[in-house]
Amino acid sequence: MALTSTQRTTLLVAGLALAVPLTYFLKRRLFDSRRMFIRQMVDPQVGRPIADTITAQTRTEGDFILAAWKMVGEAIAYEDVGSILLFKQDTVRCELCLLPGETLRRGRGNCVAKALLLASILRNRFGPEEVFVAIGQLHEIGQGGHAWVVVRLNGRWELLETTTPPTTWRFASALEQHYETTILFNDQLIMCDDPELCMRVQESSCLPCMLAG
Repeated sequence: MALTSTQRTTLLVAGLALAVPLTYFLKRRLFDSRRMFIRQMVDPQVGRPIADTITAQTRTEGDFILAAWKMVGEAIAYEDVGSILLFKQDTVRCELCLLPGETLRRGRGNCVAKALLLASILRNRFGPEEVFVAIGQLHEIGQGGHAWVVVRLNGRWELLETTTPPTTWRFASALEQHYETTILFNDQLIMCDDPELCMRVQESSCLPCMLAG
């Protein structure tokens, strides 16, 4: 899942507007921008009531994942709106992003919003080393970025596509040619697929820019 030199350069140039399609700026609202700690984007407390309900209705960890995935896939409508995520050290500036509580109240959200909500639910059952929001490229949809969730179940990483309800288990290792991860994070951890990128996120003034929707 390593980035090519071209992809790395695109991600690391601060404020590279050319990486963002013009159609995004036509849809963008200037007031929909905020800076926060990365760990604030995944909120297990918001997901706890849903997690408690699902726990009472399921027996295995696999059943729990499928029920949470189905809830986010079906109850939260998909909204085709792009988000921009600018990571720097332990903070992120996010434009057109919804936090999990906001997504629940609205009942709709894009891939970023749905992934944050699903991870917030799953973190009540799984440890911080076992479930992450993934930001990267989905090569099936062409230009632009995407967000999804990965969770470790029975020793293997499963990929959860939050824009649709679950159909079958999708092993992350079998989907590397379609889903190319750049950054993984939750309420406690942040990891980068490429060590150089992670070093730059933590130590430099460059802002990796990712459009996801």
